[in-house]
Amino acid sequence: MIENSTWGVILDRINDNGLDTEYSIFTWDLGKVKAKATSVRKITSKLAGHLEPGTLARLRLVQKAIDGNYKIAESLIDERTKDPRAMSALLFVDRMTPILQTDIHLFAFLKALVSGEEEGSEASHYRKVLSILGFDPEHAICSICGEDKIAYFIPQDIMFLCHQCLRKTRKGPDQRGVSF
Repeated sequence: MIENSTWGVILDRINDNGLDTEYSIFTWDLGKVKAKATSVRKITSKLAGHLEPGTLARLRLVQKAIDGNYKIAESLIDERTKDPRAMSALLFVDRMTPILQTDIHLFAFLKALVSGEEEGSEASHYRKVLSILGFDPEHAICSICGEDKIAYFIPQDIMFLCHQCLRKTRKGPDQRGVSF
């Protein structure tokens, strides 16, 4: 077994059947990982309060040598946000980042976001995340018509769209896209 002690921002939580929960965590030295916590949904669980989405925590992750999956052995909360703009940005980061790809600039942004040091609107958070990931909206053009006034980003297609092309393609603003 390999044990990692690291800082991480809890991006999302997926409840399994029963008492176990899988977490999506962006860590400083591993990048994004998926880690399970067992019996965290029990009323007597000591980990549950430390593993809420929007939390910056000191984590001890244990990786099994056989299957390579991570398990959360310990967690100690440092900062937490309940700001809905920050929470939607964390979910966006979860959708946009691959597993086990480190990015210290993205981690620094997430840490500032959770601690309340990063101010701004939801759209400005999305722009910052896209810029850090290499999809800079400031220099982007519409993928269909070439217009430089973009209004929307579709993550699954990795494309920027202007208002007119958004209406033409009938891909309206929904849960899978980001509007500016």
